[in-house]
Amino acid sequence: MVEKATSIQDEMLRLLLHDVRSLNHIVLANVEQAQKNLPRESPVSGFVAAAFHSAELLAARLALVDLELNPSVFLSGNARTVRIYEKFDKATKILKRKAKERGLRMTFEGGSQLTIDCYPHFDLLPFLLLENATKYSLKSYPISLTFVENVSGLEVVIESFGPHLPDSEFERVFEKGYRGANAVKASSDGQGMGLFLAKSIADFHEVHLSVRSAAPKTEVSGVPYSDFCVRCTFTRQP
Repeated sequence: MVEKATSIQDEMLRLLLHDVRSLNHIVLANVEQAQKNLPRESPVSGFVAAAFHSAELLAARLALVDLELNPSVFLSGNARTVRIYEKFDKATKILKRKAKERGLRMTFEGGSQLTIDCYPHFDLLPFLLLENATKYSLKSYPISLTFVENVSGLEVVIESFGPHLPDSEFERVFEKGYRGANAVKASSDGQGMGLFLAKSIADFHEVHLSVRSAAPKTEVSGVPYSDFCVRCTFTRQP
């Protein structure tokens, strides 16, 4: 009886994923057409662009589900070559409205033409890292992205001012479902999946991901805050 119920649930999940992909494809096509027809100076062009990027991101999330459920089929497709800088830039555009609501300003320093061969779910990596920074940053503090390219590859450093992460929690920060004690106090909006998924995507694409939390600088509502740094290291591909 249990096996039959599980089989029905699996089939419903497959049908749901199929429907979501189909509907998202329609959304992408229509928003892309709207982008082409809108004048660049249109007051709604920014919202249309955000809608397009969000639909692309949903497609990437669906690809991540495919990777979990059926990796052999997912990996039978071809990887694509993308410019790393553009993916981080796209993520900031998707999160622009949310950041503005919290008085956060995202800044870029440096640049890079470095590319990476990746699968569609790679698009989630910059988004998840910046979404995490946006969610936990103290209001009105900046979030900075620094791109440092060298002979060996590229380092992307995301710096924000968030709940302090003590040394005892560093090894657990990438665990599925884990949230630091100070992060829980600072925000109820979270399930401990963001950094876990980011690490999974980074590992899959052989990108080194690390975090660092400096000593606390201030305390707000009983929560210590400090400079928080996420570092992505991309090795130059031959």
